[in-house]
Amino acid sequence: SRPKVLPLLPAKVSRDLVERVEKGQVPIKFDDPDEWRSAKKKDFVDWCSEHAIDEVVTLSGSLDKEGEVAADVVELMSVGTRVSDLADFWERSFARIPPEYVDEAWLTRLDLRLRHPLFHRAKRCLDVMVALFGLVITSPILLLAAVCTLFDTGFPILYFQRRTGFLGRDFILFKLRTMTTDAEEKGAQWAEEGDERTTRSGRFFRALRIDELPQFWNVLRGEMSIVGPRPERPEFVGQLTKEIPLWPCRHLVKPGLTGWAQIRFRYASDAHASREKLAHDLYYLKNASLLLDLQIILSTLRSVARGSR
Repeated sequence: SRPKVLPLLPAKVSRDLVERVEKGQVPIKFDDPDEWRSAKKKDFVDWCSEHAIDEVVTLSGSLDKEGEVAADVVELMSVGTRVSDLADFWERSFARIPPEYVDEAWLTRLDLRLRHPLFHRAKRCLDVMVALFGLVITSPILLLAAVCTLFDTGFPILYFQRRTGFLGRDFILFKLRTMTTDAEEKGAQWAEEGDERTTRSGRFFRALRIDELPQFWNVLRGEMSIVGPRPERPEFVGQLTKEIPLWPCRHLVKPGLTGWAQIRFRYASDAHASREKLAHDLYYLKNASLLLDLQIILSTLRSVARGSR
């Protein structure tokens, strides 16, 4: 039988969890989010034991602040019931950490091993090796793509775009041009699926991510890593920081050519999708390792082979 998890959370959050379970996203069965209120009639620990509750999920300190249930975490654990913080539960179950469930306590536990000298050197060596290998192997593809772009829409072949990177520093990102030369004559715009500004050859290049190959040079220059949060444009960073307070957390590590959000989530073309993308980036910040980087690289290669963006 599947474990029974009891969410002691505000109604909106509980409904969100239940909806995700009903969609089959995680193998966990939830009881009615309001069922726990009947536990007030008896000792909460005994109630959990009686109903075979395997896990209690709660917001940090909500058992005390809300005053709904006076439960001793140690007693709950003594009867075999696990007590989890919402952010930790979401991370373990969905491989993502929604920023709205992250508090200061969670941020202080973020060890940022990506900044550790030993890990940093190992990651940098991996970046350089992959970037050099990638440039050598893909140089014929880049040359062919450049010729196709030239015959399709003419010059320029490369596109230079300012992005925000490590610690909020801007840098110039290199891309193969896939849109018309007047694509942003009205200012910066989000790129969307099926964007009409995309050229004929550009649609093909974007599907196979050929347009991203020049960014190997950004990796060699030390402005980017192979794996990390995708860098956003400065024109959108200010807006996203206002709407998503934890957005600057992405700048604690180097941006990447690919990342956890790229293999687990669709292309972000608005603020709402960017919030979902940040949830995956927070997971990467918390769990970064060379093994995870290799997993992301292999998943990206599989995605490219399928022709998905």
